[in-house]
Amino acid sequence: MFSKISLWLVGISIFIIFTTLYLGFSWLSLQLSSPQKPQVIPILARIEAAKQRIYLEVPQTPAQEAQGLMHRTIIPRNRGILFEFNPPQTIEFSMQNILVPVDTIFLRNREIQHIEIAVPTCNQVNCPTYSSKVKVDQMVQLQARRTLELGLKTGDRLPIEFLDLDTKTFR
Repeated sequence: MFSKISLWLVGISIFIIFTTLYLGFSWLSLQLSSPQKPQVIPILARIEAAKQRIYLEVPQTPAQEAQGLMHRTIIPRNRGILFEFNPPQTIEFSMQNILVPVDTIFLRNREIQHIEIAVPTCNQVNCPTYSSKVKVDQMVQLQARRTLELGLKTGDRLPIEFLDLDTKTFR
């Protein structure tokens, strides 16, 4: 009787060990292959257009600028991102690793120079690039087609208010 129980226990133990190893390696594989998480960037600016406020994340480091909106699965209607360039320059960007289409607004002295509407996502290695076409000092990215909803067009002024970190109010 003991030989039957011990053989049964050995079989169950081996099953449990192999199942645990399989699940562990499956989890590890999933962790290694899963996409990066989106970054958190502080909201330090806002714009107001068509009586709607949109709060803008402002990257503070070159690494934050490089990652931008990568790996986001949603961009809320009242949110966007602001990139600043000093000195003004012609900007080119691609949509590699950006998971949702965006509108991109290129500004010089707060005047809209060019708009790219609903720039499509790209999950290839060689993604197309998009350009400001002229020298700009700021670039705003919003949810796709949001610029149409707000009625923004080339030549419009888009005043950007920045958060005063001392008072925590927009100036």
